Amino acid sequence: MTDALGLLATLGDDVKLLAGGQSLGPMMNLRVARPSHVIDINDLSDLESVNVDGDRIEIGSLVRHHRLATDPQIAAACPILSAAASSIGHYAIRQRGTIGGSLAHADPAAQLPLIAVLLDAGIRVGSQHGSRTVDAQCFLFPASSPSLPKTS
Repeated sequence: MTDALGLLATLGDDVKLLAGGQSLGPMMNLRVARPSHVIDINDLSDLESVNVDGDRIEIGSLVRHHRLATDPQIAAACPILSAAASSIGHYAIRQRGTIGGSLAHADPAAQLPLIAVLLDAGIRVGSQHGSRTVDAQCFLFPASSPSLPKTS
């Protein structure tokens, strides 16, 4: 994780992270995104965790849509999240796509950004200098919010 954050800091704004590639791949094919650098983060297994503690769910950014749709812990704690994930694209997209990619690309037609806002989710963002939690509404729709609140 530290290496990826270091690369992000070094390479600047013209870099994209790649995990499932279900959002980034089509954007690059259509030339909507043309990053100079792509960092593959698939080996960061720490980002594949799901932790349920009462009514709080922590989901790592590399958790695939399939797991969101089928994990019994998630289904019990938040059925709407499981239902939304099960309706994403088709089988191949659910197998490769990640919650991190869906939220990072914030497609307004996608299920997971809508669910994140609906549930008042917090999204943890990080850099070499630390991390903070940002309200999903502010993260996904920054123009609708005057500033990004820090809620660590």
